[in-house]
Amino acid sequence: MASAPVAPRSALAAAGLCPAWVKLPSDMHRVACGLLSLGFAISTTDAAVPTIQIASGIVMHCVADELELRLAIAVDLESAKALASHLSPEDHAGLESDLLGELSNIAMGSLTSSFMRDSFAFSSGLPEVLDPVAFRSFGANLSRHECITLTAPGATIQVRVSIGGKQATVLFPAALSEGMVIAKDVYNEKGTLLLKSGTRLSSNTVGHLRDTLASSQLIEVATAAAA
Repeated sequence: MASAPVAPRSALAAAGLCPAWVKLPSDMHRVACGLLSLGFAISTTDAAVPTIQIASGIVMHCVADELELRLAIAVDLESAKALASHLSPEDHAGLESDLLGELSNIAMGSLTSSFMRDSFAFSSGLPEVLDPVAFRSFGANLSRHECITLTAPGATIQVRVSIGGKQATVLFPAALSEGMVIAKDVYNEKGTLLLKSGTRLSSNTVGHLRDTLASSQLIEVATAAAA
């Protein structure tokens, strides 16, 4: 008797089992240790940062597989000051937010490179500042989550990574802005392709679309980029 055909694994299921996701805690640990020149202890329990005061989030999209990946990093103010002082002992005033933004960008680059090796091509949006409530809800509507806590003397960093199916919304050209990611190919009224899905908008591209398209034409963009 012939066996029943095996249903193909979904892109989300495959992404959740690929080495990039499995190694995610160790990769985030490596990034933090490398940038901050500290030996962090790592835990994958969701230990809370004492008081989240500085947080950053980045959204990444894999258009081909309709996946969304979100990275959020948070620290309390004392941890941020300790880390900034460690990196720049003589002149660290005001570096706390910049340091977290740099850590987020490097972590994002590591994530996209790791997933690319597993054949998932993610493009990233621009980093955004998150308040404590937004940090805790960032990616909460996605399917899989990894919480990583990194601790060193005087400093705690919390990292949250979530992955799920891509969501999209539609906007008029006037509502577009730099950093948004196109979720569906954009054509003009003559049927000429203007932008392919997955394109991240620059300020010049936004201006071109506003000048070229009818004001009533709807454009599909990734939901997180439209928020």
